[in-house]
Amino acid sequence: MYEQVMCATDDYGVPATLRSLLAWSGQLPRGGSERMRLAQSGAAKQAVLFMIDGLGWDQWQKFPPDLVERFDGTWIPTVSASTTVAALTSCTTGVVPGTHGIVASDMLIAGRTLSAIRWKVPGKGAAPDPLAIQPIGPFGGVSVPVVSPAVYEGSGLTKAHLRGGRYFGWETPYGMVERVRGALCSGAPVVYAYYPFLDRTCHGFGVHSIEASVEREQVAAILYRAIDQLPERTGIYVTADHGLVDVAAQGWLRFDDLDRMILHHTGEGRMRMCHVAPGAADEVVQALRARFSDCAWIWTRDAFVEEGWLGTATPSAAAVSRLGDVILGAFPGYAFESPTSPRERRLVAHHGSVTAPEMQVPWLMTLVS
Repeated sequence: MYEQVMCATDDYGVPATLRSLLAWSGQLPRGGSERMRLAQSGAAKQAVLFMIDGLGWDQWQKFPPDLVERFDGTWIPTVSASTTVAALTSCTTGVVPGTHGIVASDMLIAGRTLSAIRWKVPGKGAAPDPLAIQPIGPFGGVSVPVVSPAVYEGSGLTKAHLRGGRYFGWETPYGMVERVRGALCSGAPVVYAYYPFLDRTCHGFGVHSIEASVEREQVAAILYRAIDQLPERTGIYVTADHGLVDVAAQGWLRFDDLDRMILHHTGEGRMRMCHVAPGAADEVVQALRARFSDCAWIWTRDAFVEEGWLGTATPSAAAVSRLGDVILGAFPGYAFESPTSPRERRLVAHHGSVTAPEMQVPWLMTLVS
């Protein structure tokens, strides 16, 4: 049996990152987590949080030694499922998926599967209102400068997790740092900056590929530039939404013979959720455990909630309803196919499960001097 890494809570992990910076800067009356303080946190006049999509703690160890040594910090847990939409929303709202309700990359809502990353549903129907799906106001009501790719401005996911922020779109990595510098020089106490391309490169080529190595060099260049160009006594914080693991072609598993009892497949390959016909959950769980107990953790919905994987003992009814009746968290090297997402297996690296490479992300800080 592989070791699980327990997910974040409101007080420790990804949900406490940005909220703590806002509280420590005096913009929130409360909500900062003392467990999140790093050695030089108290010396910073301003702060920027670089959210590097896909930067697991294991990948941080591959960065240039002089850069790694410049930063103080450790790993923290991300949320479950360890996926972009859930973790980014937890970062900006300061609460776990069991509270904000975005529990998976694909979710069944009112009988339709919502792709939260694209904010689309199958067919020609309109996607649901992002504010109805995710009702928690981001940033605690503070108007935080958001430095993120220009192409994402106005998207459904952006409305769900970044509304209320002041959006500064960027086109190039150099432009990203310049946008951050401009916001800080204008007096912003805290800036949120998002970089998506390490995740995208690892998905396409693999965590251990040359292409991913080059992309890590790009992230390092961003951090070097930030250290060189941001105002004195800026605290540069680095975190991520999740890590990734490679899955070879032979690691993809199917259970087509159970489709007569499975109405919908949601989640993603490494955290597959099965919505089953009424009364069929026990039979599906037994069949999956008999076949895949050496490949995955297999939960019923109730067990998933009771074990705390939504991050809270009191999740919202909406969050619970969006989980599958049966949930499979893949062990390293495996993923579960969905008949409605056949292109997913073309990707090399994946995330979603509760293994260390996916769940452990950096929480780092250096002070510009």
